[in-house]
Amino acid sequence: MRIRKVDRKIERHILIGMIVSTNYLSFISTKIDKHDLQNSYASIVAGWCLDYFKKYEKAPGKHIQEIFEYHNKKEEIGDNEVDMIEKLLEEISEQYSEQDDINVDFLLDKTEEYLKKNEIQRVMVDVENKLNEGNVKGAENEILNMKPVQITSKDGLDPLVDIERVQNAFENVAEPVLKLEGAFGELLNEHLTRDSFVCFQAPEKSGKTWLIYWLGLQGLMQKRNVALFQIGDMTENQSIIRLSILLCKKSNKKKYCGKFRKPAGFIALAAGRPATSRTCPDGYDIQYEDVDLEKPLSAQEAHDAYMTMCEELDIKNHFRLFTRPADTISFTDIDSELDRMEKQEGWIPDIVIVDYMDLARCEERVDSERAGINKIWKKAKSLDNKRHLLLISATQADAETYTGDVQTRNNYSEDKRKYSHVNAMIGMSQTDAEKKDGIMKFNTLVSRDGEYITSSVCYVLQSLRTGEPVVDSVFCSEPRDNHRRRQPNENNRPEPPREQTTVSRRRPVRGGRR
Repeated sequence: MRIRKVDRKIERHILIGMIVSTNYLSFISTKIDKHDLQNSYASIVAGWCLDYFKKYEKAPGKHIQEIFEYHNKKEEIGDNEVDMIEKLLEEISEQYSEQDDINVDFLLDKTEEYLKKNEIQRVMVDVENKLNEGNVKGAENEILNMKPVQITSKDGLDPLVDIERVQNAFENVAEPVLKLEGAFGELLNEHLTRDSFVCFQAPEKSGKTWLIYWLGLQGLMQKRNVALFQIGDMTENQSIIRLSILLCKKSNKKKYCGKFRKPAGFIALAAGRPATSRTCPDGYDIQYEDVDLEKPLSAQEAHDAYMTMCEELDIKNHFRLFTRPADTISFTDIDSELDRMEKQEGWIPDIVIVDYMDLARCEERVDSERAGINKIWKKAKSLDNKRHLLLISATQADAETYTGDVQTRNNYSEDKRKYSHVNAMIGMSQTDAEKKDGIMKFNTLVSRDGEYITSSVCYVLQSLRTGEPVVDSVFCSEPRDNHRRRQPNENNRPEPPREQTTVSRRRPVRGGRR
């Protein structure tokens, strides 16, 4: 007789989901039995969770400790099971304090896969036993009577009949995986959800990497599992330095130290008061602060800052960096890396950042470069949907964006079908004068899930010298032509008066730890 191998990692994930997530437990409570889990301790804990949900209609959460102590005092649990349950509860206490920490859709997929595998293995054992007994008819009946397992795949059914499925759809779409504050957050937050692919479009060397690395750190500080794939633009050492600068707000180069003034935020002007900066939106000016950095950032300083942050925010094992040369890794390869991390360490990402799309490898033979680009972007969206995560990346804009004008949908490079595969494409634009003042303009080029106007611009104040791609931000709504920086008129004719701009006075996210 064959002995079935127990998959302990997935059973542990199932238990964690049952303990901390009401959404997950409500979905599987009618589709799983405690005996479906093969580890004895897992079967015990699953039974507690199912009983608790049946009575209170929610996950036990922190009450699981009380349930454990109650049954332990009654000596209903063996010593081996007690040790395993204590380790599980310790892990939950350290890493899973909130329901938001659970990727419900991905865990449901894995739970269905696990239960199907167990059912198939059970039937194979029974079939083999029947065949060894010479009972061919009995073996055939075992195959015909195999119990179907279906949790997530519901093709052909009315999608609004199952209340658990409706609740899961609303809860997972509504809450961002990564939350930003202020005007910049208002621009992005509705897109920063699971099953979402968000991409930033800008000319080369305009700060895309600074921004998406910063978003990765913001996710880390919010206790999300973040996988960062650097696929050719920088080496591992360069990525480590970039992350260190973002964390410490200090350059590793001597020429960027010393005494200087850096942008500290936008300030609202009183009516009629002129701004000192001509690049600011109407009604606002830039406030500066004096900085005195005695010496460049050191490796020890960066390491100490990271360890202090992890201790203060109780962050453990949340970040992964993968570095590959350009055109050597495809999105199928990225999926394989994530599979390996899941199987070996039980590590499942909430956010995947790829720097950047144009350096990914096309794994299929295609007739043209444009066809290859389309295949890469399709694979990226497929990864996002399969794993129910937030995918963030960047791509190059066309040469017309060198002027710094606010982007339109015409500013794509190589293939406009890029827009078809993302949930949101965000344009980044900057004139030389704006770069000098530390201003970057962001606007929504396409959005699958929300209302947007391309000419509505979010002005973001930056200080890349101190590793701060987002210092402050305000919204500005005006026609695109009004964003052009006016040059001297060739015929020396007077320029028409500048139209009044409507600006929302929202304070944005500040970079760094809260």
